[in-house]
Amino acid sequence: KMQKIIFVISLIVGLNFSILAQKNTTFLPEIEKCDCLFKADSSLMTECGYLLVAENRQNPKSNTIKLPYIFVKSKNPTKKTDPVLFTTGGPGGSSLNSVESIHYFQFIKDRDFIAFEQRGTQYALPCLECPEITEATKQAYLTNQSKDNLINKAVVDCRKRWVEKGVDITGYNTAESTEDIEDLRKLLKIDSLNLIGLSYSGGLMLNVLRKYPQHIRSLILDSPLPLSVNIDEDELVNFNEVLHLVFEQDLKDLTLETQFRKYLLSVKNTIFSTDYTDKTSNKTQKINYGRNEIIDIIGSKIGDAEGRKALPQVINDLIKGNHQSYISDYFADVFSNNNPYSAMRLSVYCSDKMAYADQNIANQQYNIYPYMSDYKANDVSLEMCKCWNVPAIKSEHKKSFYANVPMLLGAGHYDPACRPIYNDMLHHYYPQSQRLLFMEKGHGVILSLEGEPFIAEFLNNPLKPIISTNEAIKVLKY
Repeated sequence: KMQKIIFVISLIVGLNFSILAQKNTTFLPEIEKCDCLFKADSSLMTECGYLLVAENRQNPKSNTIKLPYIFVKSKNPTKKTDPVLFTTGGPGGSSLNSVESIHYFQFIKDRDFIAFEQRGTQYALPCLECPEITEATKQAYLTNQSKDNLINKAVVDCRKRWVEKGVDITGYNTAESTEDIEDLRKLLKIDSLNLIGLSYSGGLMLNVLRKYPQHIRSLILDSPLPLSVNIDEDELVNFNEVLHLVFEQDLKDLTLETQFRKYLLSVKNTIFSTDYTDKTSNKTQKINYGRNEIIDIIGSKIGDAEGRKALPQVINDLIKGNHQSYISDYFADVFSNNNPYSAMRLSVYCSDKMAYADQNIANQQYNIYPYMSDYKANDVSLEMCKCWNVPAIKSEHKKSFYANVPMLLGAGHYDPACRPIYNDMLHHYYPQSQRLLFMEKGHGVILSLEGEPFIAEFLNNPLKPIISTNEAIKVLKY
């Protein structure tokens, strides 16, 4: 049975690669063929390789790093010469396993497909990860210590470990990834590309367009985060906007929304506790939690239809103090998480977003939503970035710009991270863009079974107006 197809945004699941010893003294990128980590359906030919580039193009003595790509060849002898290149979001996700679903996408009948792994992510060499942060989160709960303090210390420890291995953590940012995509295009002798970006990589793909417009035929951006947006200044507003939509449109119960907000305000400084039994030692101990964990529980349910259906019962139970089943599931996820935190995410996020975010503006959100005061919607904080200590990317990468390149923009009505307003902003700068709004979806919408026909239609004729006969998928005209 064909299930929903979505390009997976995965966190780093640690292949413990160490930094390559080779020094780059020429800045000349090259291709090195390799075995495929993933393959497309057997009906399609798959070729794989590493892109070898400088870890930091500003340093003549930079290390050389390896970035894997998977090239899936269309069987059509008269296929188009402008392939589709995809890299995922996060930042920190892996792009390569997208090839396993590519045979479901109609465009492979006419075009090749390239999945490209960003520097520092799961299958790149080196793969930058911070297991210290994952473990610090667990230890904070197990010892009832400050999670922020332990995580900040873990960030310092992780940074020290990678620097001692010879890694230049300042080389992992949007500017370098932009050049990686251009180097890959040149070495594969491709004149024109169609770019697909998801979430963070939507902004990355826009930066490729800004720098190399002559080689970009079209862009497909799924739930994109524009480079100009400093997400920390928006995240609580985005979250609350979706939460209100759930109460107003799904649950049709604004009274329950008011009750829930009052409840969150009343438990702002309350410390709850629950019994947690370690599966390895079988030892049971008390673990403290508070309002922020309760908000996390709600946040985990608002992005999908099934979760939203359950919210009235969940919220009423929480208000009544019946937390146990929900908090047990919450901590089961925390303590079963063995995926190392992405150090690449830290480098990109701190240099790209946090370096330009205005903390005063971000804090103003707490004045609007006092029941969420001090809640952090993101797993990267200003304090973490101070510990990670990487320079900001140049401001030119943050500026909006105008272009006439065709774009297909997708957004989920219930996306609590990258709201549809971001697509409206992009449409202002790119008048040849078309916007799809998926009324029942959250984050990541076009790269799905429902979105796939629109991708094929758009690639065949990017300037032709998209038409949707599905009431749950709206084409925005204004």
